[in-house]
Amino acid sequence: EHRGDGNVITAAVVNLHAALAAAVRDGRDVTVLCAGKRNGTVAVDEDTYTGGLLAAAAAATGCALSRRAVIAQRNARGAGAPEIAIRGFKHAEELAALGLARDVEWCSRLDSLAVVPVLRADAAGRPCIVSA
Repeated sequence: EHRGDGNVITAAVVNLHAALAAAVRDGRDVTVLCAGKRNGTVAVDEDTYTGGLLAAAAAATGCALSRRAVIAQRNARGAGAPEIAIRGFKHAEELAALGLARDVEWCSRLDSLAVVPVLRADAAGRPCIVSA
């Protein structure tokens, strides 16, 4: 998510609701930027799914959604719960084939963390990571 003040909040399945709370805390609009491949021209399934979960969580709190966010929300709902949906994505299958299935399982645990990493500029304008 990118906030107008220059902060970038990192959201994932594991910190979804904590990240949403941090993003909407000051009442500003929130833009969700999902990772991609091929120089950002192709969406990554896991991140698009997480964006849809975030949109659904935002809608449940009364936030207005853009048309694209509504579509992402519907797609995420159609994919099912994180512990089922994520392991079916191509990248998760590739990680499981490398022996990292437990990592994929861990990353599928909805709201298991309250930590929200935030990238922001320090007083000298250098990027630094802090907790929201």
